[in-house]
Amino acid sequence: MIRGKTKKELAATLPQHCFWVNNGPILSDLQELYAALKNEITSEQFSHHVNGHKNDFADWIERTLGDPLCAKKMRSAKKQDTATSRIKDCLKGYNI
Repeated sequence: MIRGKTKKELAATLPQHCFWVNNGPILSDLQELYAALKNEITSEQFSHHVNGHKNDFADWIERTLGDPLCAKKMRSAKKQDTATSRIKDCLKGYNI
C-alpha cells in the first residue's frame, strides 16, 4: 500500500476503446501496456506513437483509462525504456 493512499482498481477498457499498437498488440489496460512495452513493441512501433509531435500512450492513459497523473509521467518519456519504467511505477498505485 502507498503511504497514506488507497490503491486504485486497475481499469480495463471496453473492446472499442482498446489501444491498437501500430502493427502490434491490442491493449486494454496499464498492465498490458507495460508488458507490451517491455516485451513486444519495437522501437519503430514506439516511435510511431511517441515522437516530438504526439504521445499516443499518454493520451490513451489520460482520456480512456482516466489516470491523468500517470499520463503526465508518460508525456515526458521520450524513450521506450523510460516509458516502461514510468508505467511500472504507475502500476504500484493499483491493486493487481
